[in-house]
Amino acid sequence: PEEEGASWSPPPLDHRMTLPGTFAQGRAFEASCDIRAEAINVLIGRGEEELRIDSEAVSRQHAPLNGSSGSLTNADLGSNNGTSINGVPCLEDEVMYVEPGDTVILGDARFTIEIEAVQED
Repeated sequence: PEEEGASWSPPPLDHRMTLPGTFAQGRAFEASCDIRAEAINVLIGRGEEELRIDSEAVSRQHAPLNGSSGSLTNADLGSNNGTSINGVPCLEDEVMYVEPGDTVILGDARFTIEIEAVQED
């Protein structure tokens, strides 16, 4: 039983996930968000997602990244322009493992995944 007046708060976000990359025409982009390294659940897309990539070739909800910094998975949510990891196409709803440094392509966006600890002030 919870003590009266006690409130639960989630564990702190302790890492930052960054997706540095380029679009097919060569324009650079970078998307990033704070994460908890042991419980990653973020969505990449061109909508109001945690990791937003501003391209019409990227679906509004294109691909989730789930798992932990040591065991991360990616899937394609039925996008129009596809997903690939290191040149291997990801079929709709197929779950594939991805590691920092792998080359991921969503539509016309090519990027890698970087995960770094957040520095305490």
